[in-house]
Amino acid sequence: MAYYMTHRAQASATAAAERKKRREMARAAAAAAAPRPRAPLAVTISRYEKIEAIGAGAFGVVYRAHDRRTGEIVAMKRLNAHDFDAPRLDSIFADEVSALEACRGLPCVVQLRDSCRRDPTTGESFIVMELVGPSLKDAMRTGRGGVRRHAEGKVRRIARQLLAGAAAMHGVGLMHRDIKPDNVLVGAGGSLKICDLGKARAVADDPPYSNPVVARSYRAPELLLGCADYDAGVDTWAIGCIMAELLAGGLLFYGDSIKEHLSEVLNVLGTNDIKEWSHCPERLPSGCGPTSFLRDLFPSSYELAMATGRPSLSEAGFEVLSGLLRCNPEKRMTAACALKQRWFDQA
Repeated sequence: MAYYMTHRAQASATAAAERKKRREMARAAAAAAAPRPRAPLAVTISRYEKIEAIGAGAFGVVYRAHDRRTGEIVAMKRLNAHDFDAPRLDSIFADEVSALEACRGLPCVVQLRDSCRRDPTTGESFIVMELVGPSLKDAMRTGRGGVRRHAEGKVRRIARQLLAGAAAMHGVGLMHRDIKPDNVLVGAGGSLKICDLGKARAVADDPPYSNPVVARSYRAPELLLGCADYDAGVDTWAIGCIMAELLAGGLLFYGDSIKEHLSEVLNVLGTNDIKEWSHCPERLPSGCGPTSFLRDLFPSSYELAMATGRPSLSEAGFEVLSGLLRCNPEKRMTAACALKQRWFDQA
């Protein structure tokens, strides 16, 4: 018992040192990638003609709009000023604009065009971005409203772009913290852009970080367990969930509560992995077995997949999926590491 406790303490100290090192590296990356200050422009909402509402979220409504100055069709997010007091609205606006500024020029991340904290005439706050296309959530749907299964090759193309966007964000010191199909846009030719950076947070900031973050269906186990000292692995877990959803034509994990959702995760992936996490609580949901049967849900054999009605997935593809869906965040595959896997060597 004494040896076990000593081993856990040593593992915890090592993990803490690794997290500190990652934060220091993130600070350096963020400083190197920080955009140069731009001269302020006299931007007013009158420059943009609203065409139609195309989306809505917790913080505002997104419109398709016409830029009267350039002629470009853009996406304009008008913040819900009446739902927040002035300090909160200032924070919401500053957080999203700051994240978008940090992501200028990054691949697979939506690009900022303009912003205005308070229009001098109307008092409205708005953020203008490039117009991409429908959400991945909408693109995934069948005619009946369900999610259709996607072939492995299609899933690989989608996963590559999501991981590229996440890796780029992580490279400039940001974690998105809300990756889900609703927050991925599909453009011409199937090009993808991660959007809605309102919950993005600098990894260089010292924890504790806010929790809950990320929609429950895409929320990593450490978040479900209430952890406030997490890292960019919460984004790669979410991408793993999207990858599984595309293959299977439905959510891999679903629970009506946080406790039930965690049980669903551990029922599929087992408890062995998370028990190796240095911050794993002593008590986990009861009734969950030790071993993972994720492979059973995505068999490599086409014949077995046909016989069981489950989606097939190659060995190379499963290496990526299982690496992203590690319950132990200290062992979870990073976005940059995932992109180096042999699965992505294929066309």
